[in-house]
Formats: sequence, structure tokens, C-alpha cells
Amino acid sequence: MREMIDDGIRRILQDQVTPGVLAAAARGEWSQPLWNLLEESGFTRALCSSAHGGSDASWSDVHPLLVASGFHCLPLPLPETLLACSLLEKAGIEPPQGPIGVPDQPTGVPLSLQKSGDGWRLDGELAHVPWGRHCKHLVAQVSHAGEMFIVLLGAEGLDIRPNLNLAREPRDTFLLREARLLRVSSSPFAQPDPIRLYGALLRSAQTAGAARRTLEQAVQYAGERVQFGRPLAKFQAVQQQIAMAVSEVAAITAAADHACEAAASGDPACAVAIAKITAAEAAGKVAAVGHAVHGAIGYTAEHSLHHATQRLWSWRSEFGNLRWWSERLGRAICAQGADRAWNSLIDGELEVST
Repeated sequence: MREMIDDGIRRILQDQVTPGVLAAAARGEWSQPLWNLLEESGFTRALCSSAHGGSDASWSDVHPLLVASGFHCLPLPLPETLLACSLLEKAGIEPPQGPIGVPDQPTGVPLSLQKSGDGWRLDGELAHVPWGRHCKHLVAQVSHAGEMFIVLLGAEGLDIRPNLNLAREPRDTFLLREARLLRVSSSPFAQPDPIRLYGALLRSAQTAGAARRTLEQAVQYAGERVQFGRPLAKFQAVQQQIAMAVSEVAAITAAADHACEAAASGDPACAVAIAKITAAEAAGKVAAVGHAVHGAIGYTAEHSLHHATQRLWSWRSEFGNLRWWSERLGRAICAQGADRAWNSLIDGELEVST
């Protein structure tokens, strides 16, 4: 299954995510033909069961899909819709068609769930929804009367406060005033915030892909660009920078792959925390090497390097930044005590809470 998904998504993205598509996305255009192709190919529901049009894939199976989305800087919410469909199915709600938004909800932003005569209503804000303006539906987790619920609502007609991240990807906030919910179901997840948990997993794997793209471009440019009579790759200082970037890319890739394996087998909170911390720390280092090797040309809009590096800078702060995940991992380590901390960390048995 993993090999089939890897081969299928790479073929599509290599052919379809062209410089023109990326440039159009930066101008705010939506690539409906590419979205239709991804949806028709079954990638948006890969984690769902065959009963809901899915492939019964595990998180480990879709790891190559997430990495490829980052490598090709896919300007569509495929990873987020993949996550939303999985959350909905596990909550007993049939996933709808079309792009689905999941909020990168900051801690402390309240949502008020109320039951009225004609169903459930939701008040508050759904913040930082990736590609929100293009989404047909939204998924959120809401607390009500001491219980957690997974909710599905339509996005049409909602007030939107538009925003962009550094890579010019939409990160919109929806303002809810008694918004009618389509479905409400008790949350089956042990973690208090599964959207942040699995959203961090998405971004970790995507960061691995974008970092690898940055590294490959740096290696290629260093071999082609001649300075003082020889290629940049012959200079020891450049070799050292690239070697450092290689190690960082390897670390991100391994951590994200391990987190996906943990998600496939049980509670992945510890592995996801490690992966997100690793990705957040390495993203800036790899981006810095990429731009150092390219020099001024790498900062220009005409050069393709910025597609990956701007996403590295943006994604490291989404679904929990370095400090947020470090605090939670640190608290879990301290709670274990000195005698058990190391074994619990390497065995992935730390009880990290979102």
C-alpha cells in the first residue's frame, strides 16, 4: 500500500505542480483541475475505510504522500482534508466531498456549543484554517458540558477574516455566530486536541519534503555555479554547510516517519512531539543553507527556491511551534522522574498531552 501511494502521488505531483501552478497559487488562484484529479484518485480519503471510499491505509502508508506534498509545495489542502476525513470517520460521521478545513486553533480561543430546537449551533472563531476560503466544510473539536465533540459544519456563508502565511498560503479565520452544525458526534480520541496532534504530524512530514527539496536545489546549484574558477561545491565552507543540511534533512525524515508509524499503531503524541520539535529546529537551518548557497538570487521571486524555504519558515510555527511542543515534552519527561525519563523517551511511552 505504501509503495502504491508513493508512486501514485509522485507521478501526479511531478506532472501537475508546475511553476505556473505555484505562481498562480501565490496570486490567490485555486487549481480546481488538480484538486479534482487528487480527489478522483482517492488520495483525500486514503485513511478512510472502503465503506467511505477510502483505501484502509494507515498513517505509515500515507507518509510518502505527506512528504511529497511538502517536496512539491502542493498549493492545495490535501493533507488537511486527509486528516479531516479520518477524524470524521472515526467519530462516526461520513466525510463530505471537496476540500475540508481544520483549524490551527490557538490555546485559549473559546468555542461555544449550544443545542437549540433545530439542532446544534456554534459560536466563536475557527482560527488559522489552512486554505479556508476554498473549503466547502470545516471540522473542529469542541468542549461542551465536560464532554468533547467532533463537529462538521458547512463553510458557505460564514464570515471570514482572510490571512496568509509567509508562503502566501491562505490561513483564514471563520467568525461563527450561531452557525448551524451539520453533524455532531462524541469525540473518540483520548487526546484533548487531536487536530493539533495530527496537524503537527502533517507539518512534520511536509517539512521533511520541503527540506529535501531545498537541499537538492542547493546541491545542484553548488555544482553548477562557478566562482573564482571552480564550482561552489569545491569550496570547503560550502561543503560543510551542505553536509550540515544533509544531517538535518535525515533527522526530520526519520522523526516524521517514526511519528507516522506510531500513529498507525497507537497514541503517537510522544513521537509527534519529537518530530515537530525536530522539524521546527531543522527548518530554519536548512532554509539558511539553501539561501547561503544560492546567494542573492535565491531571494528573488523569479527563482523557485523560495517556494520551499518560505514554507519551511511558515510550517515550523503551525499546529504548535517549537516552544509549545518543547514545553509539553519537557513536562512529560519531568513527570516520569529521572530514573524512568530516558527509557520512556526512547520507547515512546511518555504521556504527552495536547
